[in-house]
Amino acid sequence: MDISQFPERIRAKVLATVVRSMRAGVALRFGAFQGDALPVRVNQIAKPSSPRLSRMELERWALSACAALPYQIIVEVIQDSPVAGQ
Repeated sequence: MDISQFPERIRAKVLATVVRSMRAGVALRFGAFQGDALPVRVNQIAKPSSPRLSRMELERWALSACAALPYQIIVEVIQDSPVAGQ
């Protein structure tokens, strides 16, 4: 993630979003802007105490986590192993 791609007034929100997500066991990685859209890659960090989230749950997590950012968010879910029922 290149934090310098964000205006200074937005950087604290971006960093807070990443930290909150990491604490919850979800990794967010921001890509380079594609016009007005911001690509976000999301995956769950393996924690034995946490149930696996489905692709849809991870996508919702990313959209919710990034809701305070003033950009159109494009989510790419990266999942190491499939979840039952997917």
